[in-house]
Amino acid sequence: MSAVYEVYSRSELPLPELPQLKTRRLWDMVFTHSSLPNGNRVIAALGHRIIGTCVTEWLIDADPGLNNTELMTRHAERVNDPLLAAFADEHALTPRLQYSKSTHKSSRLSTEAKATLFAAYVGAVYRDHGYVIVKDWIFALMDWDNDTMLQILRQAA
Repeated sequence: MSAVYEVYSRSELPLPELPQLKTRRLWDMVFTHSSLPNGNRVIAALGHRIIGTCVTEWLIDADPGLNNTELMTRHAERVNDPLLAAFADEHALTPRLQYSKSTHKSSRLSTEAKATLFAAYVGAVYRDHGYVIVKDWIFALMDWDNDTMLQILRQAA
């Protein structure tokens, strides 16, 4: 279990609500493992870009004085497979993932597969609801993550 999961397991803050998907086709695409035909990699590619854009906006809003190097460093801390995988687990997306019986268990439950699943969900929310809904949700997740980390640091002090 990663440090991210351990911190989240101790959080007393409510997780931002998961936007619901309206379109069955998108739902099927999101929850189809990348090892299967029509898997979630394409919609995940869109989701990764949306996440990156939203996190960049959130960071600039939070600290307008960041220089490019600081922005890229903080962005990398917030847009990475372990954090995205933790969001997938926190939102209970992982148990819904459909995969081939021949897909090895370690591949099904890998950090990369979970991060891809979360990114696919973000891409699908964008397709279903548009940018403003995704942005509000990602901003809320970034605030929740930030507040959770601060809460744990205060408890440790």
